[in-house]
Amino acid sequence: MALDDYYIRDYRPEDLDEYLELYRSVFEAVRDDKWFRWKYEEPPSSENSEIIVAEHEGRIIGARSFFSVRMSCNNREYHALQPCDTMISPEHRRNGIFTRMNQKAIQKYENSDVRFFFNFPNKKALPGNLKMGWEFVQPLERHYRIQNPDRIAQLKFDSRFATLTGKVASAAFQGYCQIQNLRSSSISGLSIERYDHVPANEFSELHNQNRPIAIHAIRDETFYNWKFQNPKWDYRAYIARDNGESIAATIFASKSNGLNQTRIVESLPIQAENAPFTATECLYREAIVDHSQTDFFIAAGNAIPEKVLRRLGFLSDGSIPLSFKLTQKNMVARSLSGDLPIDLSNPDNWAVNFTELDTT
Repeated sequence: MALDDYYIRDYRPEDLDEYLELYRSVFEAVRDDKWFRWKYEEPPSSENSEIIVAEHEGRIIGARSFFSVRMSCNNREYHALQPCDTMISPEHRRNGIFTRMNQKAIQKYENSDVRFFFNFPNKKALPGNLKMGWEFVQPLERHYRIQNPDRIAQLKFDSRFATLTGKVASAAFQGYCQIQNLRSSSISGLSIERYDHVPANEFSELHNQNRPIAIHAIRDETFYNWKFQNPKWDYRAYIARDNGESIAATIFASKSNGLNQTRIVESLPIQAENAPFTATECLYREAIVDHSQTDFFIAAGNAIPEKVLRRLGFLSDGSIPLSFKLTQKNMVARSLSGDLPIDLSNPDNWAVNFTELDTT
């Protein structure tokens, strides 16, 4: 088809039904208007739905959506957008639609208060981003704790992977048994409080006490009240207190889509490399025990202490056996301002976890 057969424009409210239908057909997943409002209309950093669509013969056949978030670096605030939920109907692919939607977005946001894009494409999508001016930052390292290898292999992988993950899970199970005996009582004066919601004020205050200088999402009370209301996930929050004073906190998010998965979506303080048996490790131990029905846990990014994850049986997706089967994601970024005083391509300038990542 000719390029002029497609009309690239901003999303309109009357596009909602066609947008959700396109999402269902491309991703084979159902999303409703409640999810859409949460993700694209209610973010505190945006007044409008930040979406570019491609129209053909009066129908929406493509979309390049953007997740709006306020970011901080060196205590300065920046408005950023994260490209996400990019979709094109199969019969209209390879017609330059992705490039044209990107061009439209770049032209639009270069003349706005948005200072940069950042996102996490897989290997297949990476070249298209780099071609459009995005810079490679780093692989997005994810850590997995396998709880139920038989179920995972049955639904997702082959027998070879099942054997490999079985070995990993055996080690994790031994760690699990140890976890049962290493509750927070092992630290004098430390207590763990559980919440079936996110206490936004306490999380925001704790973050402000230990705010990093690296690029990260601004975690004020408004942000916490919005971010962890995704209707597709169930959230549990944990706060560690030392003689009554909050010193660490985490949020675990769970959902089931055939497999029961749980993510460590937040961990405070950010980038804290805690020593063994510190508050962060105790929080994770308590949460893992509480989520005993989970098939696997996931942590992502460089804002969570890796050595704590290793001690608790988490394995990197960049190492065997997970590297055999899991699709590696990469972090990329693109400046929209010539005077941006940040080197977006330097991985040391970022502090990200699942809080910064688009959540489907």
